[in-house]
Amino acid sequence: MNYSDVTKYFGTNLSDLDFQAFLKNISCDPTKYNVSKSQYILSEENGLGVGFKDEEAVYDEDDQTVFEKGNPVFSVINLSIATCKLLKLMPFDIKFSDTRTMVRGKAGKPIKIVDYESVF
Repeated sequence: MNYSDVTKYFGTNLSDLDFQAFLKNISCDPTKYNVSKSQYILSEENGLGVGFKDEEAVYDEDDQTVFEKGNPVFSVINLSIATCKLLKLMPFDIKFSDTRTMVRGKAGKPIKIVDYESVF
């Protein structure tokens, strides 16, 4: 499998049956999604994190109570070194052993960088 087999689903609703079958195939159980706990479905088997944007959900993070489920849309993918068992081809010929400088050299300058440290 290569990265485009995953990224082709960007923008897909979690309720889409074809997307749910794909998630199950890559060991990400779609029934595990709970916006009050995390906006990700994680696969311990292959280190993949599938993230969702869910602006319509109404929930309480403290009580982990979901009042309205909303409409989660696939928008983020997080990879780890374990993911290389699943993904054989990465964009721009990037390898997990590449440094950040090497990745930027291969992929080019990012359009937008979010510095999460400055948020806190």
